[in-house]
Amino acid sequence: HYVGNWFATLVDVAVVVDAFVAALAGTALVSRTAFAMSREGGLPRVFAWTHPRFKTPWVSILASLALTVILVSWLARGTWNDPFTYFVFMATTATFGILGTYILVALGGMAYFWRTRTASAVAYNLVLDVVLPVAAIVVCGLTIYWSITPRPPKPISYSIWVALAWLGLGLVYLLWLRISAPDKVAQFGSVLAEGGETAAPPEARVVPETG
Repeated sequence: HYVGNWFATLVDVAVVVDAFVAALAGTALVSRTAFAMSREGGLPRVFAWTHPRFKTPWVSILASLALTVILVSWLARGTWNDPFTYFVFMATTATFGILGTYILVALGGMAYFWRTRTASAVAYNLVLDVVLPVAAIVVCGLTIYWSITPRPPKPISYSIWVALAWLGLGLVYLLWLRISAPDKVAQFGSVLAEGGETAAPPEARVVPETG
């Protein structure tokens, strides 16, 4: 409106490139998280299989892409027949999950520094170890609140319930693992803590090389 049609086209191109990069980032995030969880026993071992040449978690990547295709076909094309509604719904749902994760990380950090600094010579820092994490929790909490108040239109209003249901399923699964395989739960986080996020475990299968 203010510059001209050529600038609108440039903005459209930038949005398309940005969306493609964001899609790649999302696929990498999901597949690498599933890969790490699988190596620690939180998911089936098949998600830890890596490619012999590229060392990438190919099963996790294919599973992420397959899930994306299913959701797009079911919701964006079938149920709503509107890709923009689908994008806003998925982005809002994911945002709730990310904000919830930030809150849990802040709480975990507070607990971690309370334990470690009381047992070491490093002094407990009230600003860094309490004030800033609490501020982050407040910001994330207010963002969630303002995203659901006032109530957004359907189907975006379902996003918070989908995020809560997914969190509930995760808690149920974690409780089941604690009962059935407490040794697996005890080692959660150990692989990432060791800095071996890119290397497959000895038990992980790989794709046989051909040609």
